[in-house]
Amino acid sequence: FQVSPGLNVLSDPIGIFVRRILADPLALSQPDPHPDGDRWNTLAVVQGKTLFIVHTWPEEDEPGRIISVREASPRERRAYGNG
Repeated sequence: FQVSPGLNVLSDPIGIFVRRILADPLALSQPDPHPDGDRWNTLAVVQGKTLFIVHTWPEEDEPGRIISVREASPRERRAYGNG
């Protein structure tokens, strides 16, 4: 995974951050078609915080990319809890 320029990923090295997202067995991902390419929205818990992550999946010829990360809204946290 690569990080978009200027993105502060909770001061966590990107490789560790991505492994923590992927390690969440309850993570919820859904496609989010976007004019700039195929994106995904994922809700996952990292270090006790439910996060909303916009990203692409790795392809054969390019790594996945984290586009944005933010704390999940109350509605999104409920969706994660009910997932």
